[in-house]
Amino acid sequence: LDGYDAETGLMMCLKDPLWPGVPERPTIEQVTKAVDTVWTPFRDFPFDGPISRGVTINAVITAAIRPLLQTAPAFCFDAPTPGSGKTLIATCLSEIAGEIPTVIPDTSDNEEIKKRALAILRAGKRVAILDNLTGAITAPALCGLLTAERYEDRVLGQTEMLSVPTACLFILTGNNITLRGDLCRRVLTARIDPKVEEPWKRRFDTDPASWCKEHRLEIIAAALTILRATLQEEGHLADRTASFEVWSDTARRAVMFIDDHELMDVSDPVRAIDNAFGLDPETSKLAALLVACVDAFKGQSFKTAELIARATDAYDVGNGFTFTNLELNDAVSEIAGEGKTINARRLGRWIEKNRGRIVGGLKIESVASRQGVKIWQVGQ
Repeated sequence: LDGYDAETGLMMCLKDPLWPGVPERPTIEQVTKAVDTVWTPFRDFPFDGPISRGVTINAVITAAIRPLLQTAPAFCFDAPTPGSGKTLIATCLSEIAGEIPTVIPDTSDNEEIKKRALAILRAGKRVAILDNLTGAITAPALCGLLTAERYEDRVLGQTEMLSVPTACLFILTGNNITLRGDLCRRVLTARIDPKVEEPWKRRFDTDPASWCKEHRLEIIAAALTILRATLQEEGHLADRTASFEVWSDTARRAVMFIDDHELMDVSDPVRAIDNAFGLDPETSKLAALLVACVDAFKGQSFKTAELIARATDAYDVGNGFTFTNLELNDAVSEIAGEGKTINARRLGRWIEKNRGRIVGGLKIESVASRQGVKIWQVGQ
């Protein structure tokens, strides 16, 4: 219905003569046309596979309904080389959301991100872009912001605490980005791979950003058509994405609808989370440690000191020494190595930080404490 909705703070005006409308009960032919409309500005980008295409079409649908979602993941567009089109995709999504985005320059300062995020949300911006990122990204402030309906922080130079809605689409772009820690499950990454030396010289048959601006209402109507068809179909996803449940039941499920009906070669966008954890160096370290501990301790419990002792145990091979448990030594050294020694305190803190986290079906847990010293055990 037309009018102002106090709960969302949105004004709806459906009498615009350019508004194409949304079918009451979309047919598969209408949904097919809607998918084509949504994908038109993105079809010439060289995505590396179905997951990246699924993430991108999910980003379009999320951009269309972001003010209605309590929470939503951020989206990352990654490539092996500059000029691949990452920022152009972010611009397209901004046009679809109806916003001139605020760009947050690359910064590793968590406090700076917090200040900029508060200013963006306070201004009611629908889109924010963290552009041209490099290397490993953690951003604890962004982690908390993405999974909360409201964001609270102190206004710079004042004692006042401000609470603002987080209904903003956050987009990250960069070259060979690695997400680390909790950010892995909060950001969905699509990778572009032009496979050419100078991708910035490519020509598009249609200017994607201009097309999105000129056809914005058509794209939004198409996204809503896909959503309506999805929600009218019986059944539900086998799982829900923690912290993003409503998004999972709507925008994510819409991509699965497209895949199930073979309307486009896409995959579940949440599979991007698995990829991110696979690339996360902390996950790789934990996986190596867990497997090595199973082999070295055979299910027995151990102290951190015992772990170090077994990892550094070596024997004479005639022309030198080699480690009895080479894989365990490699794993422990990667986590807390300092030259030829292992920093016991750093190793203990790292294990404590990662206790209970399951990787490859294994986890490390504290099973006892003797005189203030924790006893660890690796198992399923």
